[in-house]
Amino acid sequence: MTTKLLVARVLFSGVLDGLMPAELAALLSCLSEESREGEVRYSWSLLKQHRDLQKRLQSMGRLAQELHEVQRAHQVTLPVSVQVGYLAASYRWASGEEDWAGLVRDAYGGHEGDLIRAFRRLIDLCRPARREPGG
Repeated sequence: MTTKLLVARVLFSGVLDGLMPAELAALLSCLSEESREGEVRYSWSLLKQHRDLQKRLQSMGRLAQELHEVQRAHQVTLPVSVQVGYLAASYRWASGEEDWAGLVRDAYGGHEGDLIRAFRRLIDLCRPARREPGG
């Protein structure tokens, strides 16, 4: 799980500006869930077709590295990472994919529970923060 600091850094950097909803969901998924090793292959295939997403993902990776270096300098050890495992599935899902079984099969070899969990975390990330009463 990525720290809120990285999410804020990415949001304020402008890396996500001007994206279509499916593109935004795809890149935000890289900040919301840590994927298993075998899941990244499917996402890299999509990234080869979408060079702009690939460049933005690289920018997000540089921001994560910068944050990691600042943490290291201050002896802080919070997890900071950009994970691509759910990028392609998030893109397809946000694009209106109707073949749920195909999406699960193509992206995760049938691990539906993992994909549902990842999408729930992505939804939570996109949900506006609630303000405390009086604050």
